[in-house]
Amino acid sequence: MNRIRSVDVIKIIAVTGVIVIHAAPFSDTSFEGSLYRQLEILLSQSSRFAVPFFFVVSGYFFGVKERRNNLKTISTTVSTVKRLLLIFVAWSLIYLLPYNVGAIYEYGISGPFKVAYWNLISLSSDPIRLIFHGTKAHLWFLAGLIWAVLFTGAFRYLELYRSIYIIAIILYILGLLGQSYANSPFGIHFNFDIRNHVFFSTIFFVTGYRLSNYKPEPLWFSLGVMIFVFGAAIHFTEIYTLWKLYGTDPNTHSYTIGTYCMGVGITLAALSNPRILNIDILAKMGKYVLGIYVIHYIFVDILSPVSQLISNPLWEIGKVLVILLLSAGAAMLLSKNKYMRKIVE
Repeated sequence: MNRIRSVDVIKIIAVTGVIVIHAAPFSDTSFEGSLYRQLEILLSQSSRFAVPFFFVVSGYFFGVKERRNNLKTISTTVSTVKRLLLIFVAWSLIYLLPYNVGAIYEYGISGPFKVAYWNLISLSSDPIRLIFHGTKAHLWFLAGLIWAVLFTGAFRYLELYRSIYIIAIILYILGLLGQSYANSPFGIHFNFDIRNHVFFSTIFFVTGYRLSNYKPEPLWFSLGVMIFVFGAAIHFTEIYTLWKLYGTDPNTHSYTIGTYCMGVGITLAALSNPRILNIDILAKMGKYVLGIYVIHYIFVDILSPVSQLISNPLWEIGKVLVILLLSAGAAMLLSKNKYMRKIVE
């Protein structure tokens, strides 16, 4: 399948957004004052389009693969799930290793081993978490994607076409009521982290799958930008309203109603392949986005002590770029090995 250069460019922008969320610039208590707090919220919440985009574009290419190769839904589903499971299990094992040399700063020379041991103990007390979460926070995306693929494949196999979208919408509404809107009068309180299940991943994936029925057109760019801007406006209106009315911390939101429009809008713009998004250096890095995504938390953890030592606004922005470059370099190096290539590309 030929790569769409603009999609690769947006993938790099999106994975940078993921790094922003996890590196959390200006979240340290040493940055006091309303300006830094506003910057923290703006950076984090502006990046919330990233994971929805990855889900939507995954659904799109799942559908394209199925139709282009004249494959049955079940065979496409099985092959996709097998590949995702390999990546999920491999990196879940990797994140059990004592890789975090940054822990030496806080716990001494045995710090990496202590952190690895504590992580293992925590996981052993909640084994169900492994199924939906993996051994590190960001691996939930792979688990969520697996469940979305299984959901879509099962309903397609049963020829319950309309039911796919109806149930996906219901799941998303329940997810919103259990997370962003939990403190509102309509809120629902679950005894598990609903983000890591099918509640949010499904609607984005099936939307992308639906988009694969259509051939991208230049018009998609302007349409996508308008939908994205509209979604961003709704998203920030929601988090502000929920903060003022119900005291919900603006930075606790992973998904809102507007987030859906942000994810779909940016995907439409990316698929249109406009000249403005044909940036060579970023497009060439696109094939390493999976590797950057799965690897980046290693560098987030390792560089964490640096943020404690350097209380500087420039570092707060710069560390995102440093983590991105280190992750990209590591992904490129690992891709040269025929075995590691399977879990980074």
